[in-house]
Order: sequence, then C-alpha cells, then structure tokens
Amino acid sequence: MKKIYIIIFIYLPFLYSCQNTELIDLKNKVEQLKSQNKKLSDSIKNIEEWNIANSTIIGIPKERDFKVNEEAEIKFGLFRVGEFRKCNIYKADIEFNKEKLLKENWNQAEFHYRYTPKSINDNNVKLIFEYDFDGVKYELQGNITLSVMK
Repeated sequence: MKKIYIIIFIYLPFLYSCQNTELIDLKNKVEQLKSQNKKLSDSIKNIEEWNIANSTIIGIPKERDFKVNEEAEIKFGLFRVGEFRKCNIYKADIEFNKEKLLKENWNQAEFHYRYTPKSINDNNVKLIFEYDFDGVKYELQGNITLSVMK
C-alpha cells in the first residue's frame, strides 16, 4: 500500500505540471488567435470604408426615351473608382469571343471606349475584362445596346 502512495505522490505533480504546461500553451494560442482576428476584422473594415469612399453612383434608365406624365424606371448602382487589379480589356463579338485586345494591364475602374457605328444595326458593344488570379483567369463581360440613328 505504501508503494501505491509513493507512486501517486511521485507521478501526481508530474501529471499536473504537464497539464499545466498544455493549458498555458492553449491560452497563448487563444490570445494569438484573438489578436489575429482583431487585425483581420480591422483590415476588412478598412477595405469596406475604402470601397465606399472610392465609389460613385450611376443611374441607368430602363427605357431610352421618357414621356411626360408616364412613370419610368431607373436603376441605380454603386461603381467603384480608382485602381483595380490589372486586367486586359478585349473587344468581343456577338457571342463574347475575344476579337481584339484594346488595353493591356489596365488597372483603373473606368475605361473610356470610343465607338463609331458602321450602320444603324451596328448598335451593340461588348467588352471583356480579363483578370488573372494566380494563373486562374476570370472574365467579366460588359454589354450595351445603343440607339443608332442616321
């Protein structure tokens, strides 16, 4: 019986010190994670504020012509200005196949495109903004139908 008590008294402090060390390590890791979480939350907040501060509102009417005393619909949306990730801008055909590279390594939100219709039916402009994220290509397609008159 004395041997059992001796063994317990010898191993008990050892077991307690091991658990105590593990608890201290876990507490340190929790504090590190809390600190990282705060930095990430602050970073996300700063990005959101930057996006709002660098945005403008654009209105797009549903119909081209308005009539007196008739309700019309206008869609408003946010448009971010400033620098973006670099992209290549292409003129696209009717099926959104790339026709011609218009701008390489473009990094601005706004792109001014000069267009001269060749006929009344030449009223559709399609562009592709192609972004590269670590070898994965993303294409944003833009399409506008214009009212072309002689």
